[in-house]
Amino acid sequence: MLFALFLMLLNVCVKLRRTIPRYIPFLTALVFPIVTYFYTAFVKGELFTNKISKASLYKFTTGREYILSLWKNKHYLSYGYGSSYDLIGRYLEMDLVEMYMEIGIIAVLAFALCYFAIVRKSFYAYLLMTYEFLGMLTSSSIPNPLSWTLVLLTIACFASDKQSDEETFTDNHRLSLRHHKSIVKAQ
Repeated sequence: MLFALFLMLLNVCVKLRRTIPRYIPFLTALVFPIVTYFYTAFVKGELFTNKISKASLYKFTTGREYILSLWKNKHYLSYGYGSSYDLIGRYLEMDLVEMYMEIGIIAVLAFALCYFAIVRKSFYAYLLMTYEFLGMLTSSSIPNPLSWTLVLLTIACFASDKQSDEETFTDNHRLSLRHHKSIVKAQ
């Protein structure tokens, strides 16, 4: 809800239908595995251990730190995506961290590259995909297929290379005028 309000306000200041350079989604896809690595270390308590207490880390992650500690206590060894469910009886609720822990950083990189390739050059689609990836870093959205269907359809609409109907109409009108003028000159 807050993100939707942010986009509405942003649309007043910035044209959301504008394009961005192709390298920006690519670089963002490269950054997410790195962020996932450091966020996982943070949630495990391996990063900033002297500055953050266990209680505040538990509150910050809303209990997800505890679930991650279950993996450590049971000496988890992954045998594929979703394998932790068999060990602890529940999902981690941090999709990118779970993907990193179960199948590795290369899988997170491949996943990010594939999904950010969908964005193409659309600024709005890029913002939406970045929001979804931030959500997958801190919570769970992969098991919700309806949500992803709506997100991917929205991104596909905005990332399409087709021009708007109005632009297409004016371009076609200009072409027909040029064609008409060339016919008149030829006569």
